[in-house]
Amino acid sequence: MSALPETLLSGSRRGRVLVPAIVLALSGLLGPFAAPGVHAQGTGRVVLGFAPGGAIDTMSRLVADRLREGLGHPFIADNRAGAEGRIAIDAVKSASPDGKTLLFTPIANICIYPHTQKNLPYDPQRDLTPVALVGLFPIGLAVGPMTPAKTVAEFVAWAKANPRDATFGTPGNGNIPHFTGITFARAAGIELTNVPFKGTPPAVTALLGGQIAAVVSTIGDFVPQARAGKLRILAHASGARSPIAPDVPTFKELGIDLLANGWYGLFAPAGTPANVIDQLNRIVIDAQRAGDFKARMESLALEVRLTTPAEFAALVREDYERWGKVIRASGFKALE
Repeated sequence: MSALPETLLSGSRRGRVLVPAIVLALSGLLGPFAAPGVHAQGTGRVVLGFAPGGAIDTMSRLVADRLREGLGHPFIADNRAGAEGRIAIDAVKSASPDGKTLLFTPIANICIYPHTQKNLPYDPQRDLTPVALVGLFPIGLAVGPMTPAKTVAEFVAWAKANPRDATFGTPGNGNIPHFTGITFARAAGIELTNVPFKGTPPAVTALLGGQIAAVVSTIGDFVPQARAGKLRILAHASGARSPIAPDVPTFKELGIDLLANGWYGLFAPAGTPANVIDQLNRIVIDAQRAGDFKARMESLALEVRLTTPAEFAALVREDYERWGKVIRASGFKALE
């Protein structure tokens, strides 16, 4: 007791005991809140709306590992597959905004589905807070044996001369490759018929088999077959050439105003404190700068883009508005 200030020891002998006890008790209660950021209690979760397997699942686990290392407490990848990501988003938006329950998601759930699906049970602008952009995947145009075209200009000329065969495969309807193909066709002044598949692999198989003329999808899905000489990537819709395929031009280089990047991003529940968001963002950026993390991303055909929370939030708003205009202009009818 003698080490305590005399001001805390005034009053009766009983008071001399009680006042320090109260101070100690309060310090114990306030201890967990004294340091800002994500607290060490409990296990954190990176929630993903897909089953295990594939690039997005791999990336969610890498991010969870880096969060565990950076925060000093367990962080796991939590697969909540089903309902096109709605189950995962519901789990995150209803979680406590303490930085321990995060969403790892592709752009579609945030910027596409709100324009293509009716009665969506979440509002990405209201229910989620952007943390960091984790990786980009440019959308490209590839052709196969049905057409001899080696450039976009040659493909446009071929499509005009062969309108019945002018088809492009996509990994389904109502997604970025679908709307990118439509936008390209309009910008080039040609008619292209979309042939939707259940994912990119069957679309590429049909392309190699000469059943369709082209495929629009992520360029990472084309690179192995392009290196083997089985298909040709004519262009992609990123803002700059990709390190994944540095010899492939962008549409903008070719005079076609088309920008279409897919991305994976990390989000927290709305209302998560800014200092927590900043702490999580710093951990992601540190991971993206690490050589082993970057190498793993490259192996998955993903590009690094470092963003602050504010920069990522601005990108989300921009993509949300831009794709909304594209989808409305396409005449696509919202799905139930």
